[in-house]
Amino acid sequence: MNELDALAGVDGSAKPPRPRPMVHFTAPIHWLNDPNGVVYRHGEYHMFFQHNPGDPMWAAPHWGHARSPDLVAWTHLPIALAPDSPLDINGCFSGCFVDDDGTPTIIYTAVGSVDGLDDETVRTATSDEQLVHWSKAEHPLLTKPNLDPPLTGYRDPHVWHDGDVWRMIVGGGSTRGGRVLLYESPDLRTWRYIGLMYDHESSDSALTEGRMWECPQLIRLGDVDVLLLSILDDAPRHVVIVEGNLVGDRFVPRRSSLFDAGSSLYAPYAFLAEDGSHRVIGWLRETEPEHDFTQTWAGAMTLPRSIRAHHQHVQVLPSSERISLRSRTLLDPVDRSFADDDASLSLSFAGAAEIHTSILLDPGEVVTLTVTTNASSSGYVDDVVIVVIDVLADRIDLHRHRQSTTVTSSAPSRTPLPTDRHPSGNSEPGRAIDSVTVVDLTVVVDQSIIEISTADGRWLTERLYSHPPNGPLRVSVAGTGTVRAYTVWSLAVVGSPSIHQGRER
Repeated sequence: MNELDALAGVDGSAKPPRPRPMVHFTAPIHWLNDPNGVVYRHGEYHMFFQHNPGDPMWAAPHWGHARSPDLVAWTHLPIALAPDSPLDINGCFSGCFVDDDGTPTIIYTAVGSVDGLDDETVRTATSDEQLVHWSKAEHPLLTKPNLDPPLTGYRDPHVWHDGDVWRMIVGGGSTRGGRVLLYESPDLRTWRYIGLMYDHESSDSALTEGRMWECPQLIRLGDVDVLLLSILDDAPRHVVIVEGNLVGDRFVPRRSSLFDAGSSLYAPYAFLAEDGSHRVIGWLRETEPEHDFTQTWAGAMTLPRSIRAHHQHVQVLPSSERISLRSRTLLDPVDRSFADDDASLSLSFAGAAEIHTSILLDPGEVVTLTVTTNASSSGYVDDVVIVVIDVLADRIDLHRHRQSTTVTSSAPSRTPLPTDRHPSGNSEPGRAIDSVTVVDLTVVVDQSIIEISTADGRWLTERLYSHPPNGPLRVSVAGTGTVRAYTVWSLAVVGSPSIHQGRER
């Protein structure tokens, strides 16, 4: 079937292509999921990712590969790993990148087949400094251990150097819930199973409930250790940040929270930036029903986020790299009450935009930020995203509505308001001084993607779809309170057409 046939509907009528995001990374064609092995090396970032080059659906994953000077402009490179041997014939699943005394090394989940069932092992591949041609090891590095109760999944190795030894964690599942298995090695070649570093029985949070913990990562942030866990049931659920400390061979949790309160983000990958600070990129799943996947691409990556420890708590914030995407200021009114002129806070645009707003609210005051797709002059509206900031309820809700001949509404994604309550003019984070609340939001809208973050690092990320898919977007703000700042920038990967390499023209 050629590309035009693939775009045809069930009745043979052509479906218009859904435009790709302008500034969010996508595969050159077809399916993308987990980011893998993101690394800064010799002046460039390299990102590997789960990829099906033959179809816009998940199947027998390969490792795609791209490079970037700045985490926003990407050039696609040849596929790094393909499922082309008995050990990984069902897929080269997720893993990580390490430097083995100068030898670039990928450590990944190889999924073969034994008696018709998936057989998950840990395998390695090595390359030269170009990171283009990779050679797989002949034998598995690790096989699934026999535990009680038995493991129902075993994948996604994450490796780091700890003093004189290497350590590896692998995600697992069982009838009792998620598992993180710990290994140790002196040389990256011979590994000893230490035991369970963390398991569901050790968790005091309902957020970690699920049959499998995927893509575990340990991040050392000064005095705080962080476990990132992607929670899987019948489908991906969400990502949990578990704060605590690795004490000996066991992780001792202190606090758990959602990495993102939306329904799209899964399997984030944390890595070191050029300056030694930590960044995170995650996979944004399509949330349309699978039978609507008739396009030539599926899945995208988030824009880079920074992750840090702040007053003994973990914060995830927009990273500095994304500032370079701002190409033009579209709107910049300040110090307005909503009663002045609501129309001045409404804007239509095509492509991608970033909105930053700072609003003063009293208890009982509510502000809504509305994003509509296909906001044409005829008044037809399809997907509507409404962000409701409710001070009295102490939360931010994101509602998605699908409007055509009827209107339906999904359950809202929800995150608490930032805890910082200030008197007007004076701020002291973390203290409730009086009834005035300052709400600072950053919103990025990029075709079918909306990323929302608060000043204290809470996130809501969702997908929104228009039918037909090429209409303009409209953003508006209405409610009560005072707008201290409301700036809108158009976004573009300036001077770098390479991000579009391999895409439809």
